[in-house]
Amino acid sequence: MDQRREDIRICLLYEFKLGRSAKVALKNVERAFGEKCTSLMSVKKWYTRFQSGDEFVENRMGWTVIDDNALEKMLWDNPYISNAELARYFGVHSATIARHLRNIVYGGKIVSPGTETRQVIALLSLFFAVI
Repeated sequence: MDQRREDIRICLLYEFKLGRSAKVALKNVERAFGEKCTSLMSVKKWYTRFQSGDEFVENRMGWTVIDDNALEKMLWDNPYISNAELARYFGVHSATIARHLRNIVYGGKIVSPGTETRQVIALLSLFFAVI
């Protein structure tokens, strides 16, 4: 996932250097990576950064790097694991875990047939109601 974000930023830099607007860049990136892979606000943020001369698109220290697949696997293996336990395991703040869980659930990342998917989504919905 983090490589994908970096790839998106590289494409945004390319679009910026070609002189394309943020809206056009967003449409092109969405064609390549899928709808809602990023937002117009995020594209504008990167364009502002590029305009200031900062063209560094690699992940920086301090940017959270969590493998959503590993997080999802932990949830399947132990659906009752707490947010605090997940945060300790990944070495991040609990709010970061909550954000990634939202992305997994609402981004349609959990893929499993039948009722198991609904059970996990219901479980995570309850989880978000508590935090």
